[in-house]
This record gives sequence, C-alpha cells and structure tokens, in this order.
Amino acid sequence: MGDCGRARPISGRHFQDINIISKAMLPYRNFLFITLHMMLCVWIVPSALAGPEIAIQKILKSLDDSDLSQAEVTAQELVKSYPSFDLGQILLGDILMLHKSALPLLSKESDNSNQDRILNDLRAEARVRFAALAFTPPAGAVPNVWVNVASSHKRILIADTERSRLWVYRNQNGVPKLEANYYMSQGRAGDNKKREGDLKTPIGVYHITGHLSKLPPFYGVGALPINYPNEWDRKNKRTGSNIWLHGTPAEQYSRPPLASEGCLVLSNEDMNILISKAQKKTSTSNMDLVIITDNLSFISSDDARKTHASFEQAFTRSHGQAQAYVARYQPGRVKKPKIKGNIRNLTLVRYPDNGPMYLAQFDRIEQGKTIFHQEYWGLKNGEWRVQFEK
Repeated sequence: MGDCGRARPISGRHFQDINIISKAMLPYRNFLFITLHMMLCVWIVPSALAGPEIAIQKILKSLDDSDLSQAEVTAQELVKSYPSFDLGQILLGDILMLHKSALPLLSKESDNSNQDRILNDLRAEARVRFAALAFTPPAGAVPNVWVNVASSHKRILIADTERSRLWVYRNQNGVPKLEANYYMSQGRAGDNKKREGDLKTPIGVYHITGHLSKLPPFYGVGALPINYPNEWDRKNKRTGSNIWLHGTPAEQYSRPPLASEGCLVLSNEDMNILISKAQKKTSTSNMDLVIITDNLSFISSDDARKTHASFEQAFTRSHGQAQAYVARYQPGRVKKPKIKGNIRNLTLVRYPDNGPMYLAQFDRIEQGKTIFHQEYWGLKNGEWRVQFEK
C-alpha cells in the first residue's frame, strides 16, 4: 500500500471532559503566552476564514479586552459545536485555569512522554492557527504561483506547507478569487517528498484524479487522490503513491500540522465542502489543480507581470501566439488576445521546485484529435528552455 494508505494518527487521544484535561495535564501547565500575546495584537480576520477558527478569533479578542467571562462563554460554545476539536478543549481548560490564576497548559516543549507528545502536537496546531488569524493576503494580491489558468479549471487548490493552510481559489475568467482557506496537516517529516515511505508531502503541481468514498473510518468523509508522482517526479526518480487529500476519524476533529505519511489532511467539515465542489471524472485539462508549495507569497498584479514576463515572452515566442497573457485580461482596459493556432485550455503556473521553473499545460489539436500536452520550463544559461515535455 502507498504512503497515504499506511497513514496512522500520531495523536489520537480525544479529551471527552474538560475536568479530565485539567487533572490529567496539571503537571504540564505552561502556556505559549508570548506567542498568544503577539497574535492578540492583530484583529483583521482573513478572507473566507471558516469553522472553529472564527470562535478562536473571538476568544483571543475577548482575552485581549480582559473579558475572561466572554472568552469562557465562547470557548464553551466552541467545545459544544466541535466536541472532537482537541485544541478547543485545551483552550477552554486554560481559560478555566486563568480564572484561578493558574498557569495554562499550552507552553514550551516538554519531554518525550506520550502525554507531553499530545500536548506538543496541540501547541504546534495552536501556533499555526493563531498565525492564520494574524495573516491576511493584501487586497488584490495574487499567489506567486499563478500565471495564466485556463477557464476550464474552475478551482485551484494551493497547499501552503509553510503555513499549514489550504487556499482555495475560484478561477473567475483567469483571475484568482479567494473562496476559502483551511487549516491542514501534512507529512510527519515535512515536505519535499523524494521516495516511498519518507513520511513527506510532495512539492509540485498536480490534479485531482477522482473521489474515494468507501474507505476505513480513519480517512473520515472521503478522499480526493492526486496524481503523485507526476511526470516531473518520475523523471527525477521520486517514488511513492496514494497521496490524497482526506478527512479525519470521527472522534478527531483535526490532526497536528505534521501528522500524516504524506497526505494532506483536513477536518471532515472542510473535506465535505471540497468534495462537493471538486471537478471529478473529467478530462485532465478540466480537473482541479492542486499546487503544493513551501514558498507561497502573495504579490500585486503589477509585480506578477514583472515576475513572470520573461518566461511568458519565451513561451509566446516558442508557440507563436499571445495567449500567455489571457490571465491579465481586464475588460475595458486591455483587448483580450485571440487564441491562435492549435492550442486550447492553456495553463501556465510557476512550478514550486528547486530553481525557477514553470509548467505549461494545454490541449493540442493534431489531425482532429485532442492531445494533452505538458512542458516543464527552466532557465539554462540565462534563457528559458523546455527541460522536459510529455
């Protein structure tokens, strides 16, 4: 069985009662208070924030206002709405301990006992969730991997391994519109997968290949497999299989940031939304793209033009057409380029691999037949060249 198929949870304990938490974890009362205080200073809610993070934001705001009673009320509501959300249970326990002027539970790393490992996992999750509350992409900014995406791709999923977030963009006439962003878990050993069983999540550009619903309870509400290893992975002798986006067991709302054996893991609530909207069982040029990157940034449209200009010009010269600029078309400002020649459904994205790279994929019409084509471009002696094509 492949990497994802072997995955097992590393923090499967579910705290059923807040009193049990307080008693069981009393010896480990340290809180990441400095980190929390830093996050309390920012109250811009990220676009499309969803699920328990809205409640967490309200809790932190109440603490910043020294309103411990309201923080407790919100935490109680959070635990009631998401009873399997372990971090919510811990936050409630910490608030109750603050009522007694006791030091909370979340804190600096502890030793390697099983109970400490569980707390350390929750601390790691708290860090990335708090950081998400303090970060909002600038208005009008676009992901640095987005160049030109064909309208046939209705949505683009960008897995941000640095922030443990999955950014979901709707493709609106070639312009990325942020639809949602979700907390996600990745490989236990991080990212940049090289071989089968290395416990890492791959970096690259993939697409959803289908929908798996009849799975063991460990995978939650279902899975969306991706086509790892892709052609570039195979060329570079990267091995592994069964890399999916999937849910969690019913008794566990979410998993720590580093928890799987290579898959991207979301809460069942978020996975249900993804599954309902995903394009499945269609042609490759129409399937939802999944870009997994460890270097995601958000840049202005002007900076995006400058960043990608030399590659787009090289691609345009190579194929004798101007369609590489379709993504920058703005009605009323720039005349939309005509698609000439025998290329359809052109998508250009920055490929998140070592060194500057781009992926061009499109349908080529040859003798009345539609052939899906991919080109991997890289810099060689200062010039953009096709390094590999399929």
